[in-house]
Amino acid sequence: MQFSISGKKIQNNVIYKKSTDDNTVQNPVNGQQIKKTSENSTKKAVYISTAAALAALGIYFTVRGKYKNVLKKVTKTITSKPAAQTSNSKLNQTNTGNINNTQNSNSTISTSNTQIPSKPKQTGANSKTNVSKPVTNPAINPSVIKKQAEAFINGFLKGQNKLLEKIVLTHNFSQYGKKGIPLKYSREQFIQDIKDTVKNLSEQRQKEVLGQFNLTKTRFDIDGIPVLNGRTDNSPESQKLKSLIEKFYYKNETTFADSDTKQAFDEIIKGFPEFNMIIGKIQHGTHIYSVDIHSLNVLQKAMNNPSYASLSDEGKEVLKLTSLIHDFGKKGRIITTGHAAGSKKEAEMFLDSYNLSPEIKQRVLNHVVNHHWFEGFNQGWFDERAVKNIFKTSEDLEIAKILAKADFESVNPSFHLYRMNPGKILTQAEFDAEFAFKTAKIN
Repeated sequence: MQFSISGKKIQNNVIYKKSTDDNTVQNPVNGQQIKKTSENSTKKAVYISTAAALAALGIYFTVRGKYKNVLKKVTKTITSKPAAQTSNSKLNQTNTGNINNTQNSNSTISTSNTQIPSKPKQTGANSKTNVSKPVTNPAINPSVIKKQAEAFINGFLKGQNKLLEKIVLTHNFSQYGKKGIPLKYSREQFIQDIKDTVKNLSEQRQKEVLGQFNLTKTRFDIDGIPVLNGRTDNSPESQKLKSLIEKFYYKNETTFADSDTKQAFDEIIKGFPEFNMIIGKIQHGTHIYSVDIHSLNVLQKAMNNPSYASLSDEGKEVLKLTSLIHDFGKKGRIITTGHAAGSKKEAEMFLDSYNLSPEIKQRVLNHVVNHHWFEGFNQGWFDERAVKNIFKTSEDLEIAKILAKADFESVNPSFHLYRMNPGKILTQAEFDAEFAFKTAKIN
């Protein structure tokens, strides 16, 4: 029996015929012919059988990759009882994978209606077949984003969410140290996912792809406040980064155990998603808090300052927003000279997307870029008149004082106590009195 596969014949049984002369010899005594039983004859038969078997195996392995499944069934058929012969029969493979096997000298395997998948290529000793799974990534609803932003502005910045204000005033943020407030999709994982996405690109290409989203890769971190402005290419890396930013920004949530605390802070991170980028961002060694915890401590101290109550509603709005964004320009783990200007630049990129009056926006940006004014004033770099030229209204000057004191006190528990008067360590009461005395000159 034989089968033809792509013009190649596979024999089931190899029959080799020998002439009488090769297989017999004449008896020198009586002249009768007797069978040859020499060792050479036996070896010859073995060699021929082995050669035939190896030839069949060679053909088998040659076509195995393409017709693996078919050959399995053909082999099974060959070793079983042959089916009845019919004229012009074919070995057909249909879309259901069934094979009808009949014997005929013109038997063939037809694969015109079916594609036989090849075995996926493995690239390592432990490589496994990757099975593509559908990814569920629902589109971001602009109306939902707008609603969340309005809830943040009206509920927190304008003071309508009393629960959120109460939690901000009383919550112990310092307990989170450098870890930041807890997120379901953490900044640490987000940064690692970004690095994994671009790791196979050249340094120049990494810079280009990250730059589309206002991000830069540094030795320790990914810096910048991500911006989704639609100016991205269609490369797989760019589309992946876009998906990651959307997940981190708009689909994220906090994991506070207390429901009221979770509800309050979900309002911040969903309504003001840019804040997420500083959550868990580690600062240089002097700071014992991540950027978000430092900023929330500044906010808490500012709102608990007795002078806060005297501010107008717009003034409170300016102070709250400035407290949250004043360090957006900091880079991870290093001292960032000029980070105040960098923070202003970052803020300018996204503040227009919020429903803020031009006046409030400009006031916020002015406080952000000048939030280190007290350091220069305390060390004599400039005088009272210079400070008044920076903050031109009495309310903005009061906001500047509140913010400066809160910022000074939120580096670590003792930084402000020995930095007020270098060479002398103050108590908290002495620091309060000294700060009030020095800033009173500016009134």
